[in-house]
Amino acid sequence: MMNVLACARTMLAIEGSQAQRAVPKRYNVAGRKVFHQGCRFRPHVLCAAKPLGRKDLARLFALALYPAPLKHLVGRRLFMSGCAMVLTDLSLQILVIVKQNTRRMHHACVGWGVMEKIMMKNATLVAIGFATLTASASMAQAKNLCTLIMDSATSTQLFMQGDCNSRVTPASTFKIALAAIGYDTGVLKDAHAPTLNFQPGYPDWGGENWKQPTDPTRWLKYSVVWYSQQITHQLGAAKFADYVKRIDYGNADVNGDPGKNNGLERAWIASSLQISPMEQANFLTRLLNFKLPLSKSAMEKTIAIVETQDKKPDGWTIQGKTGMAYPRGADGSFDYARSWGWYVGWGEKDGRRIVFVRLIKDEKREKISAGIRARDSLLQDLPALLKQQSD
Repeated sequence: MMNVLACARTMLAIEGSQAQRAVPKRYNVAGRKVFHQGCRFRPHVLCAAKPLGRKDLARLFALALYPAPLKHLVGRRLFMSGCAMVLTDLSLQILVIVKQNTRRMHHACVGWGVMEKIMMKNATLVAIGFATLTASASMAQAKNLCTLIMDSATSTQLFMQGDCNSRVTPASTFKIALAAIGYDTGVLKDAHAPTLNFQPGYPDWGGENWKQPTDPTRWLKYSVVWYSQQITHQLGAAKFADYVKRIDYGNADVNGDPGKNNGLERAWIASSLQISPMEQANFLTRLLNFKLPLSKSAMEKTIAIVETQDKKPDGWTIQGKTGMAYPRGADGSFDYARSWGWYVGWGEKDGRRIVFVRLIKDEKREKISAGIRARDSLLQDLPALLKQQSD
């Protein structure tokens, strides 16, 4: 099986002072045929369409799809796995390639659509527009470590890409498990009790949303770390450790940093507790099917407070939890350029329910949380990923 499949290539055709003239029926760029009419949807064949102005650029393409290390070809950037468009001084530096990791073409090969022709000063950019975009600008500087989709009723894998078996910190996705533990032990009562007040000295890096009175629903919505710590302290170290082992959550190690005695404060935040994407999916499947060794009431209350997204991609009602954490060095310092980003949860449509997990890792420091970007990219990609499974 080929490691990569050239699904589509974007070329730059310089037309000099005649850039605004009518597009020929066919022209050859770098050995690739480009058709103005009668588009032929085959690998390596491009189809030009209507001229577009510069203001249309923003709506045409997402910037990246699972970027991998760069190579170069004829001075243009090449992603061995992914899709990127970089415009510099009105010139194009892009070549699009996608990975073939099953018997079918994936991602950019799904849903061939209209090909776009953009007129830019002295150059005509013949570019590709996909009917189904499976990339997003938010993923431009992040590596997709794993995307996993399972049928919650059968645990059948519907889609899997990347390394879904290596463990990393769960970060704030652990709040789903902690909610279930909290409800089972009675530390949490219902969706709005207990309501706790912020106190001086509590973690406050989440901004004003963390300084408000917080109940279980608000805790998950705004991912309030200090509320998690209040739950773990009420549980105590022994009961906390027992419950995490009982529900078989990842490596179940809640000791915290070696020698720091801080398991109740941060075991799940770039510390001792680790979980793989596959284990995340299996945990969520057991939660949704009431198969955890907890009361059904505790699991029902947990499911109810997991945030529901306003957006419904292709009609799917989505509930999920983000998570983000920075790797830590041996000296305890954080690597702010390599943050992990999680989005885990489930979707329901027409009586069908799926579980999904996306884990990314940044390649440079970003302004927007990696968890938020993992969520947004997964919501954008989900319909196309499910369509591939059904094709």
